[in-house]
Order: sequence, then structure tokens, then C-alpha cells
Amino acid sequence: MKSKKPALFTSLLFLAAIFGVPMLIKRTFNHRVLREGDSAVPEVALTFDDGPDPETTPKVLEILRERNVKATFFMLGSQIEKHPELARQVLEEGHEVALHGYRHVNHLLRLPWQVKADLQKAVAVYERVLGQKPEHFRPPHGVYTWGTIWAEKALNLKPVHWTIAAGEWLQQVSSEDVRERILDELDFGAVVLLHDARWGSEKVIEMLPNLLQDLKTYGYSCKPLAQLQGLRTGTIKSTWERLLAWYDRVYDRSHGIDPLTRPAHGLYRIGLAAFPGESIMLGSGEIVEHNSMQGELHLHNRRMVKVARHNKFSALKMVRRSMQDLAKEIENNPKYRNIQIFFGLSLMDKIGEELGFQYADLPQSKGNPFLYFGFNLIRFVYTGQWKNNTARLIYIDRDTLLERYGKKTKKREQQKV
Repeated sequence: MKSKKPALFTSLLFLAAIFGVPMLIKRTFNHRVLREGDSAVPEVALTFDDGPDPETTPKVLEILRERNVKATFFMLGSQIEKHPELARQVLEEGHEVALHGYRHVNHLLRLPWQVKADLQKAVAVYERVLGQKPEHFRPPHGVYTWGTIWAEKALNLKPVHWTIAAGEWLQQVSSEDVRERILDELDFGAVVLLHDARWGSEKVIEMLPNLLQDLKTYGYSCKPLAQLQGLRTGTIKSTWERLLAWYDRVYDRSHGIDPLTRPAHGLYRIGLAAFPGESIMLGSGEIVEHNSMQGELHLHNRRMVKVARHNKFSALKMVRRSMQDLAKEIENNPKYRNIQIFFGLSLMDKIGEELGFQYADLPQSKGNPFLYFGFNLIRFVYTGQWKNNTARLIYIDRDTLLERYGKKTKKREQQKV
């Protein structure tokens, strides 16, 4: 009896080529897919899928109107056809209207020519009702097939994905969970996926006023997708950046890290860890023992590099403001009450001295090639440079940090003004 393994392997390979490769090209590597803005400006694009719906879309519009916020609506052609006046109202109020197909059907369940026919019908309805040609398109569920790729190219549409999916369509997720997830993953040029119709739209309506207030408080502005500065298609480099950002979030959750990165200027993440350096004596005479529990600092690398690439002066200003946030956290959080120093690992030699940091070499046992490789990989992803530098300890003692950036410092600055 012949083995079935070769036939099974061939079948799996065929299915991967038919279904897996388009998703890999579009969703992972974002080939010709718009995903985010690339600028040093704290701005986001709120995008709403599945409308227009006369029950929920007007509520979303009212909230946006009250706060003078413009967004992007990815509409279904069938809904535009049913509610043309509402679709025109969205456009007339200054929002961007894009396409989400004619019917909300996963493209994996359709043949290529069915996908194209659906999108052609959606384009025809859009042009007839709104009197202009659509530019952007997002497939239902963000699913791409060879048919999707063929159709969008034939119809000259620019596919759009997202950087933050709030997950409001999940039954177990509350409206507060939706808001918190967006704020946790917030970054410059982010494209946020929400819904103004169908599943989860009521949660969006419930949390949207608070979200918009949070964005304003944290220093972000909201724009339609097409107005994001540096709106770009994905690259292999940006894929690596997203992977590292995802790893940072997972690391923070599993290690109890407090991210101080919700404000647009926020750069630091802070937690507790064993001090990896040799024992050191502080100016006060205190001894910081090797392996004693101290405060560990991490950077929001992607934000720092993005700002520094456009304006190094702005990056330095951001670092100083972040130091003030760090001092405030240390003053107010009992978790860090008895911490002597706050340390991190850095490839940048001497750059922190003017901020009050000191440098020290890692013990030989910590100077392993895997650590150095990881740090250099991070720098290579963000800057394109690989120098094989060795990581060094950078640290600042509690008294220096609070003296330079705490409440006393702010009072002195106010008195000078």
C-alpha cells in the first residue's frame, strides 16, 4: 500500500499557495498595503467599518462632530445603496469615505471572479451615490486572496490595513477593554480599526467620547486616513518594527512593566529587576549590591527613533519630558519607594551623561554574545546600522533623578519664568 504522506504534503502545499501566500504578502509584509503614517507627529486615524447604519452611524457622527474630529468610514456598497443620504452626510461632514466591498463576505469563501464582481458593484454604487471615485479599500475581515489582489489592482484601489484592532466585536470584551487596548498600543501614525455598524458598534459608541478625550489629553490629533503624514505601504523593515513592538508589549505584561508611554512624549517603561552590575557606591555613601532589586528602565524604541530621525532637538526635548514623567511615577508609586537606582542597558556611549546618568561595564558573566546580538539587532531594525557594539549599564540614583526632574525642579523652573 502506497504512503499517503506525499499526497497530503502536496495538498497542504497547494492550500498554502492558494490561501496562505496572499495573506503573507498583504497582512504580514503589507506589500502595497497602507498601514500607518511615518512621521514624528502624534496623530492617529480612526477608521470605522461596516456602515452606514441608520441606527448607529449617526451616533458616531454626533460624537465626532461635537469634538470636531474627522475620521475614515469604510462602507459596504449594499449599505450605501440602502442609505444614500446617510452616506452623503458622512462625506459632507468632512469625513473620508472608503470601500469595504459590496457585501460583507470573507474572500476565502469566494472565487476570484466573485470577489472582483463584488468590488466592481461596490465601486459603481459609490460613484453613483457620492459622485466621486473611491481611493481606499479594506476587504471584509482584512482577509486577502489572489482574487482580492487581482480585483483591487484592476479597479485601481489602494488596500488599507490597520495597526490597532480594538476587538470590540468579541463578546467577552467590554467597551472599557476596547478603550484600554487602543491606549496601550497607541503610537504616532497609528490606524485604528473600529466599527460604526454590526458587531461591537454599541461598545464603540459607549467608549468613543472618553477615547477622544484621552487622545486629546495625551497630545494626539485625529485625522482621516489620507491626511496622515507619511502615509506609507508596509516594508520588511516596518514588519520587523511591529514585531519588536509586539514583543515589548508581551514582555511588559509578563514582567510587570509599567509603560509610561501613553502621553505622546512618553518614552520610558519601568519595572523591577535584579541589578546586573558589580556593586557600586553612590555619592550618598549607599552601596548598591549586585543582584539587589532595583528599577529597570526600557525605552519605547520605535517612537524615539521615529522622532530623532525627523528632528533630534525634538527627540532630546521628549527625553527630558519623559524623565519628568519617570520622576513623578517614582514619587507616587509605592512599588518604587525603596529603590536606590534606576538602570538600563544601552549601546549609546555617554549620551545620557547630560541627563544625569552614569555608565558602567557589565560583569563578564553578563557580557554574552546573545545579549549583544539582541541589542545590535534592535538598532539595525530601527536605524539600519550594525556596529557590533557591546551593551553597557546606564544608571541614575534616586536622589539625582528626583532632584533634577521631580517636583522641586518644576517649582524652580516656574519661579524662573
